[in-house]
Amino acid sequence: MIVTLQPVKNEPMATPTLSRMIAALVCTLCITGSAHAMDPKDYPWIIDMANCSMPEYPKEAQRNEETGTTDLEMLVRTDGTVAASLVKKSSGHPLLDEAALATLSGCRYTLKGKAVPKEDIWQMVRYVWTLEDAATPDDRQLDSSCMRAPYPAGARDRTMTGAMTLSLLVRPDGTVRDTRIEGGSGHPALDSATRAALARCRFTQSASAGLPAADEWITMDYVWSEDDLPKKPAVQKKRK
Repeated sequence: MIVTLQPVKNEPMATPTLSRMIAALVCTLCITGSAHAMDPKDYPWIIDMANCSMPEYPKEAQRNEETGTTDLEMLVRTDGTVAASLVKKSSGHPLLDEAALATLSGCRYTLKGKAVPKEDIWQMVRYVWTLEDAATPDDRQLDSSCMRAPYPAGARDRTMTGAMTLSLLVRPDGTVRDTRIEGGSGHPALDSATRAALARCRFTQSASAGLPAADEWITMDYVWSEDDLPKKPAVQKKRK
């Protein structure tokens, strides 16, 4: 799973559920073989994980030890919502396909860049089902007190945007021990700001799951968009 957070200045961070190995959801950049013409690397949208939950592993599928990969196609509207969806390639298990389709069709998408598509666009999403995910559900969440990264003051005049991938080493008590950048945004100032902000965050654990026995790495995608750029002050005309 790729966890995408959409930063908004001075607002509390949302609490998306996080996968331990970030392996279940392969976002639209990684899929090939679509019946539609667009190259996956040119997809304008990525799933906004701050507003998207992961499919729940069907109990019957767990009992039958069903695993597989479900390839979906999503028709994304210009506002980032899903207009239509279908199973492009089955995992071989209808219960898994139906769970992936039902949940991921309700997700919202966020722009990777600045240009808003002029029409609805088909994109592909791949969801990988493993029994490891079923046996060890992800109960760690970002605490609601976690603040989104502020836009770097020294970069305000450069209108920088981009996405980065960051791994956090989380202690059993939910604090962050270490961070590392897996893939930069192309702008060191944005990368540093993201790393500093998330290093101060805490993670919560559901009471039913209990505290982890050891530190664990959690990987997240963080997206900086045009919405994060500081707003220019309005020019007020002086009255004569």
